[in-house]
Amino acid sequence: MAEIITEVLGRADTGVSVNPFFCKTEHGREIYVKPFGVLPTSLIAEWIGGRLAQLMDLPCADITIVEIPQILVEATRNPEWYDLKAGFGFGSFYLGSDYRDLQATDLTHLDPMQLAEVFLFDYWIRNGDRKMGPAAGNPNTLVHYLRDHFRLIDHDNAFDPAYSFEADTCLHIGLRVKEVWMVAAKRSAWLMKAHAACDALEEIWQEIPEEWLYTDLDNLEEASYTLNQYREILEVAFTDPDTFWSPFMP
Repeated sequence: MAEIITEVLGRADTGVSVNPFFCKTEHGREIYVKPFGVLPTSLIAEWIGGRLAQLMDLPCADITIVEIPQILVEATRNPEWYDLKAGFGFGSFYLGSDYRDLQATDLTHLDPMQLAEVFLFDYWIRNGDRKMGPAAGNPNTLVHYLRDHFRLIDHDNAFDPAYSFEADTCLHIGLRVKEVWMVAAKRSAWLMKAHAACDALEEIWQEIPEEWLYTDLDNLEEASYTLNQYREILEVAFTDPDTFWSPFMP
């Protein structure tokens, strides 16, 4: 069930492709919101990517579908918020002031196996948007101030048809530990977990608001986006394992 947005607190100063709104829900929780009106592919990628991350036991921010009432949009008169639209959007709950954007110097403090899991996950879902160079980047990862754990955010660029392993992993936060996946036992264990996550794809798809799936709301006979488009990407790991694992092999 969607969380109702009751207050728009401002515009987030984070985000490269989309600057989300910082809002409050009916239950008083603070949340970052990407409203209906953002590219549907981005919203769908956020939901599927975020839900799969949860099922793969990756550390990530809690997510939900939100509903922005028309009356709230009408009461919000800030001209810079022209893209605040009524309807169903994507929400990522605020983690609090104990978390900040990941920096390159944080990486050596974090669990290398978790970073390897993130590297493989992003490769699996074709997400090239978790990069960190020596001085700066767009890691889409928040780290606790103690530097002992992190949380993943933003999967809106996942399932990219133009994804390239070479170009999109060269600055990935988990690149230095990708050799973990040369071990056959670790690959097998990961595949079992990925299979189990994919078993939930139908349920995940049913959670997506219908409005996101149709570019033409006057023609509800034919969805613009279908589950099979995403399933085909994910199932390469199972149907063509040699190709899937080839970038990890010497």
